[in-house]
Amino acid sequence: KRLEELKEYRQRNPVKWPIVESADPFEKKLGIWCMTLRNRFRQGNLDEIWINELKGIGFNFEGRLDNWKLRFEKLKQYLELNKKLPEPKHELYAWARLQHVNFDELSLGRQKLLKSIIFQQYYEEKGWAVWLGKLKQYIIRNGITPTIKTDKALYHWLTNQRKKYREGRLNENEVFSLMELGVDLAPNRNSEQ
Repeated sequence: KRLEELKEYRQRNPVKWPIVESADPFEKKLGIWCMTLRNRFRQGNLDEIWINELKGIGFNFEGRLDNWKLRFEKLKQYLELNKKLPEPKHELYAWARLQHVNFDELSLGRQKLLKSIIFQQYYEEKGWAVWLGKLKQYIIRNGITPTIKTDKALYHWLTNQRKKYREGRLNENEVFSLMELGVDLAPNRNSEQ
Protein backbone atom coordinates (compact mmCIF):
# COMPACT_ATOMS: atom_id res chain seq x y z
CA LYS A 1 0.00 0.00 0.00
CA ARG A 2 2.75 2.48 0.94
CA LEU A 3 4.63 1.70 -2.28
CA GLU A 4 1.55 2.59 -4.33
CA GLU A 5 1.12 5.78 -2.29
CA LEU A 6 4.77 6.62 -2.92
CA LYS A 7 4.32 6.10 -6.67
CA GLU A 8 1.31 8.43 -6.65
CA TYR A 9 3.22 10.99 -4.60
CA ARG A 10 6.10 10.93 -7.10
CA GLN A 11 3.72 11.42 -10.01
CA ARG A 12 2.46 14.59 -8.29
CA ASN A 13 5.97 15.64 -7.11
CA PRO A 14 8.53 14.38 -9.65
CA VAL A 15 11.45 16.47 -8.29
CA LYS A 16 11.23 15.64 -4.59
CA TRP A 17 10.78 12.82 -2.13
CA PRO A 18 8.49 12.89 0.91
CA ILE A 19 10.12 14.30 4.03
CA VAL A 20 9.58 13.56 7.71
CA GLU A 21 9.47 17.29 8.55
CA SER A 22 6.47 17.93 6.29
CA ALA A 23 3.43 19.70 7.76
CA ASP A 24 1.25 17.51 5.53
CA PRO A 25 0.36 14.35 7.56
CA PHE A 26 0.22 12.15 4.44
CA GLU A 27 3.65 13.27 3.25
CA LYS A 28 5.03 12.93 6.77
CA LYS A 29 3.88 9.28 7.00
CA LEU A 30 5.43 8.54 3.61
CA GLY A 31 8.60 10.32 4.69
CA ILE A 32 8.86 8.14 7.81
CA TRP A 33 8.29 5.03 5.71
CA CYS A 34 11.00 6.11 3.22
CA MET A 35 13.40 6.85 6.08
CA THR A 36 12.76 3.35 7.48
CA LEU A 37 13.48 1.81 4.06
CA ARG A 38 16.73 3.79 3.76
CA ASN A 39 17.85 2.67 7.23
CA ARG A 40 17.08 -0.97 6.43
CA PHE A 41 18.93 -0.62 3.11
CA ARG A 42 22.04 0.83 4.82
CA GLN A 43 21.97 -1.97 7.41
CA GLY A 44 21.58 -4.62 4.70
CA ASN A 45 18.13 -5.63 6.05
CA LEU A 46 16.05 -4.82 2.97
CA ASP A 47 14.90 -7.75 0.82
CA GLU A 48 16.15 -7.88 -2.76
CA ILE A 49 12.54 -7.82 -3.99
CA TRP A 50 11.98 -4.46 -2.25
CA ILE A 51 15.29 -3.09 -3.51
CA ASN A 52 14.33 -3.96 -7.09
CA GLU A 53 10.82 -2.50 -6.69
CA LEU A 54 12.25 0.72 -5.29
CA LYS A 55 14.97 0.94 -7.94
CA GLY A 56 12.18 0.58 -10.49
CA ILE A 57 10.76 3.93 -9.38
CA GLY A 58 14.17 5.57 -9.01
CA PHE A 59 14.01 5.53 -5.20
CA ASN A 60 16.40 7.87 -3.43
CA PHE A 61 18.28 5.42 -1.17
CA GLU A 62 20.61 8.13 0.14
CA GLY A 63 18.01 10.60 1.37
CA ARG A 64 19.04 14.24 1.44
CA LEU A 65 22.40 13.54 -0.20
CA ASP A 66 20.66 12.70 -3.45
CA ASN A 67 18.53 15.84 -3.12
CA TRP A 68 21.79 17.79 -2.87
CA LYS A 69 23.10 16.09 -6.02
CA LEU A 70 19.85 16.78 -7.84
CA ARG A 71 20.06 20.49 -6.97
CA PHE A 72 23.74 20.53 -7.92
CA GLU A 73 22.91 19.12 -11.37
CA LYS A 74 20.17 21.73 -11.80
CA LEU A 75 22.59 24.50 -10.80
CA LYS A 76 25.24 23.14 -13.17
CA GLN A 77 22.76 23.21 -16.06
CA TYR A 78 21.57 26.69 -15.07
CA LEU A 79 25.11 28.09 -15.01
CA GLU A 80 26.00 26.44 -18.34
CA LEU A 81 22.90 27.87 -19.97
CA ASN A 82 22.78 31.35 -18.38
CA LYS A 83 26.46 32.05 -17.49
CA LYS A 84 25.29 33.77 -14.30
CA LEU A 85 23.89 32.99 -10.85
CA PRO A 86 20.17 32.38 -10.34
CA GLU A 87 18.16 35.52 -9.58
CA PRO A 88 16.52 35.85 -6.12
CA LYS A 89 13.12 34.73 -7.45
CA HIS A 90 14.56 31.50 -8.94
CA GLU A 91 14.07 28.21 -7.05
CA LEU A 92 17.85 27.59 -6.91
CA TYR A 93 18.80 31.02 -5.53
CA ALA A 94 18.55 30.26 -1.79
CA TRP A 95 20.16 26.83 -2.15
CA ALA A 96 23.09 28.16 -4.22
CA ARG A 97 23.64 31.05 -1.80
CA LEU A 98 23.67 28.59 1.13
CA GLN A 99 26.35 26.49 -0.62
CA HIS A 100 28.45 29.63 -1.11
CA VAL A 101 28.10 30.83 2.48
CA ASN A 102 28.81 27.38 3.97
CA PHE A 103 31.35 26.29 1.35
CA ASP A 104 34.18 25.64 3.84
CA GLU A 105 31.89 23.46 5.96
CA LEU A 106 30.78 21.25 3.06
CA SER A 107 32.27 17.79 2.58
CA LEU A 108 35.34 17.64 0.34
CA GLY A 109 33.28 15.75 -2.23
CA ARG A 110 30.70 18.51 -2.43
CA GLN A 111 33.40 21.19 -2.53
CA LYS A 112 35.06 19.33 -5.41
CA LEU A 113 31.78 19.17 -7.34
CA LEU A 114 31.14 22.89 -6.84
CA LYS A 115 34.72 23.70 -7.85
CA SER A 116 34.23 21.64 -11.02
CA ILE A 117 31.62 24.17 -12.21
CA ILE A 118 33.71 27.17 -11.05
CA PHE A 119 30.87 27.94 -8.64
CA GLN A 120 32.72 30.32 -6.31
CA GLN A 121 33.94 32.44 -9.24
CA TYR A 122 30.39 33.55 -9.94
CA TYR A 123 30.09 34.95 -6.42
CA GLU A 124 33.54 36.50 -6.55
CA GLU A 125 32.77 38.20 -9.87
CA LYS A 126 29.46 39.51 -8.55
CA GLY A 127 31.17 40.77 -5.40
CA TRP A 128 33.97 42.31 -7.45
CA ALA A 129 31.46 44.25 -9.54
CA VAL A 130 29.77 45.58 -6.38
CA TRP A 131 33.13 46.78 -4.98
CA LEU A 132 34.05 48.36 -8.32
CA GLY A 133 30.73 50.24 -8.26
CA LYS A 134 31.48 51.52 -4.74
CA LEU A 135 34.95 52.60 -5.84
CA LYS A 136 33.54 54.42 -8.86
CA GLN A 137 31.02 56.28 -6.68
CA TYR A 138 33.77 57.21 -4.22
CA ILE A 139 36.04 58.57 -6.97
CA ILE A 140 33.20 60.56 -8.56
CA ARG A 141 32.25 62.03 -5.19
CA ASN A 142 35.79 62.76 -3.94
CA GLY A 143 37.94 63.01 -7.06
CA ILE A 144 40.60 60.65 -5.59
CA THR A 145 40.99 57.02 -4.61
CA PRO A 146 40.20 56.15 -0.98
CA THR A 147 42.82 56.19 1.75
CA ILE A 148 42.86 54.16 4.92
CA LYS A 149 41.58 57.24 6.79
CA THR A 150 38.72 58.12 4.42
CA ASP A 151 37.26 54.65 3.65
CA LYS A 152 39.04 51.77 5.34
CA ALA A 153 37.03 48.94 3.71
CA LEU A 154 37.34 50.33 0.18
CA TYR A 155 41.02 51.11 0.74
CA HIS A 156 41.71 47.51 1.78
CA TRP A 157 39.77 46.15 -1.21
CA LEU A 158 41.76 48.38 -3.56
CA THR A 159 45.04 47.37 -1.88
CA ASN A 160 44.07 43.73 -2.44
CA GLN A 161 43.37 44.44 -6.14
CA ARG A 162 46.82 46.01 -6.49
CA LYS A 163 48.37 42.94 -4.87
CA LYS A 164 46.44 40.68 -7.27
CA TYR A 165 47.65 42.85 -10.17
CA ARG A 166 51.30 42.48 -9.09
CA GLU A 167 50.79 38.70 -8.82
CA GLY A 168 49.09 38.54 -12.24
CA ARG A 169 45.76 37.43 -10.76
CA LEU A 170 43.56 40.21 -12.17
CA ASN A 171 41.95 39.45 -15.51
CA GLU A 172 42.08 41.92 -18.43
CA ASN A 173 38.56 43.24 -17.78
CA GLU A 174 39.35 43.92 -14.13
CA VAL A 175 42.60 45.71 -15.00
CA PHE A 176 40.83 47.78 -17.67
CA SER A 177 37.94 48.66 -15.32
CA LEU A 178 40.32 49.91 -12.63
CA MET A 179 42.54 51.83 -15.05
CA GLU A 180 39.46 53.39 -16.65
CA LEU A 181 38.66 54.89 -13.23
CA GLY A 182 42.19 56.32 -13.11
CA VAL A 183 43.43 53.87 -10.49
CA ASP A 184 47.21 53.57 -10.31
CA LEU A 185 47.76 49.84 -9.89
CA ALA A 186 51.36 50.33 -8.69
CA PRO A 187 51.17 53.46 -6.50
CA ASN A 188 53.84 55.07 -4.38
CA ARG A 189 53.18 53.61 -0.89
CA ASN A 190 53.69 56.97 0.89
CA SER A 191 50.97 58.73 -1.12
CA GLU A 192 48.26 56.38 0.14
CA GLN A 193 48.51 57.22 3.84
